[in-house]
Amino acid sequence: MNRVKELKTDILIVGGGVGGCACALAACSSGLDVILTEESDWIGGQFTSQATPPDEHGWIESFGCTSSYRRFREQVRDYYRTNYPLNNESKADPFLNPGDGWVSPLCAEPKVFLAVLSELLDEFTKSGNLRILTETVAISAERNGDRVRQVTL
Repeated sequence: MNRVKELKTDILIVGGGVGGCACALAACSSGLDVILTEESDWIGGQFTSQATPPDEHGWIESFGCTSSYRRFREQVRDYYRTNYPLNNESKADPFLNPGDGWVSPLCAEPKVFLAVLSELLDEFTKSGNLRILTETVAISAERNGDRVRQVTL
């Protein structure tokens, strides 16, 4: 017999890719309670599953991103500086591109992107503002006009 468990939240985010994680960070930073669902058993989408670097514009190092995305990018670089045997020149490079890719000025291993995303979300999961439900699929939604009232997962 299946048990029905009802969860209440301010915001439900269906999809734990980079966009879903960014939405969760913004909502939690605003003091809202959030449930983030993801069909697979990990968050981060293509960053953490396919070694796909960020699709960024050519001026990303100078302008054109949010402060939280800038923090994410710097934490990826700091992760390498702290946990990898880099030479002094690489450690000092403010625009370190660990994967040395040409597609993006910040190419990294999927496990590093996952570690940094998890670290950013960790303060909110520990405080109880964020619940992450992996291996969870939305199968239906009930709405009243343009307002979603209930989602069955």
